[in-house]
Amino acid sequence: DGVLIKDNGFIHKIEDIELYPQVIEALQSVDKKTKLIIITNQAGIAKGIFKEEEYKKVRNYIHALFEKQGIKITAEYFCPHHPEGTVAPYNVNCSCRKPASGLFQRAIKEHQLDPSKCWTIGDMRRDILAGQHVGIKGILVKTGFGGKGGSGDEITPNYIAEDLYDAIKFIQEQEKQEEKEMRR
Repeated sequence: DGVLIKDNGFIHKIEDIELYPQVIEALQSVDKKTKLIIITNQAGIAKGIFKEEEYKKVRNYIHALFEKQGIKITAEYFCPHHPEGTVAPYNVNCSCRKPASGLFQRAIKEHQLDPSKCWTIGDMRRDILAGQHVGIKGILVKTGFGGKGGSGDEITPNYIAEDLYDAIKFIQEQEKQEEKEMRR
């Protein structure tokens, strides 16, 4: 929510999914060797707004939609917790809810990632903060919450992008620069 799809508040129905413009083009432009991993807070589960099964149905739909366009999502990790939730066992403080970095640590371990070569793209500062905790660079997009809301006001992203398309173009430019410098 906020980066790939419009954040219309606790999306849990397929008919409510609305991709941002150029999301497909942006993801199609990513090198096929790149691992695309989604890490998302889903507090609606803890708050009783929707069930985990509904989230998984929406997730599976989005992944299938991307696959039809030649886009492979390597993995998706979600945090169903919220300390102010009303549904046990999800109403807890946890180490996976961003800005905590538990899901980032898990992704790094399970996919043998080098954090210095990874990027976090998020619409909330807590997304960037969670990545920074483990040494991942971050791009804040102006879509969704556009950097408002959540904790992490003390962070400075590596770049502020208009949207996902702009963020990916920035990363690709950074990679080209690094290649040039390595050739010297």
